[in-house]
Amino acid sequence: MAVSVLASMLICTAAIAIRRRWPALPAAWFCYLVLLLPVFRADFPAQQILADRYTYLAGLPWALLVGIAVLQFFELGNVRRRLQARLATGVAVTLLVVLGAITWLQIPAWRDTETLWKKAVAANPSSRAYFNLAGLSEAQGKYDDAVAFYKRVAEIDTQRWDAHEKAGLLLQKRGKIAEAVEHYRIVVQHNPQALEARDNLAAGLVNLGHIAEAVQHFRKLLESAPERNETRLKLGTILAVEGRSAEATDILKAAAKADPTDSKISLRLGQVLAAQGQLDEAVHYFRAAAQLHSEDAEAHESLGRALMELGKKDEAAEHLRKALRILRSTPAAR
Repeated sequence: MAVSVLASMLICTAAIAIRRRWPALPAAWFCYLVLLLPVFRADFPAQQILADRYTYLAGLPWALLVGIAVLQFFELGNVRRRLQARLATGVAVTLLVVLGAITWLQIPAWRDTETLWKKAVAANPSSRAYFNLAGLSEAQGKYDDAVAFYKRVAEIDTQRWDAHEKAGLLLQKRGKIAEAVEHYRIVVQHNPQALEARDNLAAGLVNLGHIAEAVQHFRKLLESAPERNETRLKLGTILAVEGRSAEATDILKAAAKADPTDSKISLRLGQVLAAQGQLDEAVHYFRAAAQLHSEDAEAHESLGRALMELGKKDEAAEHLRKALRILRSTPAAR
C-alpha cells in the first residue's frame, strides 16, 4: 500500500511537470484518478482497494490515449515516420499478445467459486478469503473442511467471533458437542449479546452434564432478552429435573403469564406442581394445556392422573381414554 501511494505521488508530480508539453497525459491521469475515487470511500473494504477489477473502468482514459497515439502514427506521411508507425504497431501487437497470454493464464482461477477462493487464499491468506472458502465448503456439505477454515479465520483475526459461532454450529450438527461448546464460549466472551450462541452454549452444557453453568447462561440470556419465553421453559425444566422445584415453579409461572397460549409451558408447570403435591393448581394448568392442544396425549394423561389422585374418577377416565385414543391414532403407535 505504501509503495502504491508513493508511486501515485510521483506520477502526479510528473504529470504536472509535463502538462504543457504533453497535455493529454495529465488529462488521462486526472480522469483515471476521478474514476478511482469511489474505491477510496470510507466504507469500502480496505483489503479490496488493490483488487485489479476496480481498475477496469478507470483504465478507459489510458486505452483512449493509446488508441489516439496509434492512429496518429498510422496517419504519418514520410518514410521515417512510416517506420516509426510500424514499430509502434509492432509494440502494440506485442503488448496485446503478452496481455492475452496473461489473461489466458488467469482464466483457470475464475473457473468456479471454489477455485477462485483457493487461489485467493494462496495469494493472500486473509480472514475474509478463508471465511468465504469456509462458507462455500459448508454449502457443499464438506463440514470438516468448513470447520477447519473457520478455525483458520479465528486464528488470523481473533475478533472474528462469527467464525467461532459458525464452527460451533457445524460441530453441534455433527454431534461434537464438547468442541462446539468451546467455540460458543469464545463467542459469548467476545460478544455477550450473541443470544443464539449463548442459547446453544447452555444447551450444549446441559448435554454434557454441566448443569450449574448451563443455568447461569440461561439466566444471563433472560437478562438480555426477557421476551425469550422458550428459554424460561428450558430453564424451568432443568431446575425441576435438578430438584429445585420452587425455582422451577417461579420461572414457569412467569413463562405462563408471559404467554398463556403456549400449551407446552402449561403442561410443564402442571407437572412441576403435581410433583410437589399441589394437585388442584396442577389440574388448572393441565386443563389449560389440554384445551390449547386437544390432541396432546401427554396433557390428557397428566390431567387424568391428577384427577384420579383427587378422587374425580369419572372425569379422570374420560381424559385417560382420550390420551389412549390419541396414542393409538399416531403413526408411531401402529
